[in-house]
Amino acid sequence: MRLHQRGHVYQGRCLPDLVGAYFFGDYCDNWIRSLRLHGEGATTDVQDWTDRLGVKVQGLSSFGEDAAGELYVLSHRDGVVYKLVAR
Repeated sequence: MRLHQRGHVYQGRCLPDLVGAYFFGDYCDNWIRSLRLHGEGATTDVQDWTDRLGVKVQGLSSFGEDAAGELYVLSHRDGVVYKLVAR
C-alpha cells in the first residue's frame, strides 16, 4: 500500500465529460490517473493521464481547485502549479 497517493474529484465546467471523475496520482512514480466510483465502490473508466497531459508532473504533491471547480496539480520538485485544460 502506498500512502503518498493524492486525489481530487473534478467539478469544473471546462471539461464536462470529466465532471465527477476522481483524479489521483503518485509522488514517486510521477503518474496521474482518473476513475469513477459507482454504487458500492465499484470503479469504472480508469484512465492514465500521465502522457496525455502534455507535461510530466515531477513530484506530484497535491491537487486543488479554484472557485469554478477547475482542477490544478502541484509539483513539489518543479515548484509549478498546472491547470487541467482541454487540448
